[in-house]
Amino acid sequence: MNTSYLPILVIIAGGVIYQLSQKVVAPGVNAYLAVIVAYLVGIVLCACAAFFYPAEESFWASAKKMNLAILGIGFGAALIEVGFLIAYRQGWKISLTSMLVNMIISMILVPIGILFFREKISGWNALGICFYLAGLILISKK
Repeated sequence: MNTSYLPILVIIAGGVIYQLSQKVVAPGVNAYLAVIVAYLVGIVLCACAAFFYPAEESFWASAKKMNLAILGIGFGAALIEVGFLIAYRQGWKISLTSMLVNMIISMILVPIGILFFREKISGWNALGICFYLAGLILISKK
């Protein structure tokens, strides 16, 4: 298998596990406690994986290079975690919620990518975005 697809497969597997797990969290569990425990599991998993995934530099050298983006990742992840948990508790469907949210996020990130990261959009990309918008409209209809 082409190793460039491996991260994509990891993301897909993680996304499926994530959404299924979010959907079946017991209703009485405090949403914030659920996220705290989930992150503790993630910390342990990452600590174990660090032994098998060699780093380019030492732990401390890497820690010195951290910036506010790391805080943004944590803040955004916590909002995502709690948001999905509450959405599912309010009756949002697992079959559509993730797709709807990710489509909207993607549409917000397209102009950000163009304006701030100088990314280019081809004609085919633009056509795909039009279909994406049509899909977003159709998905959000009841």
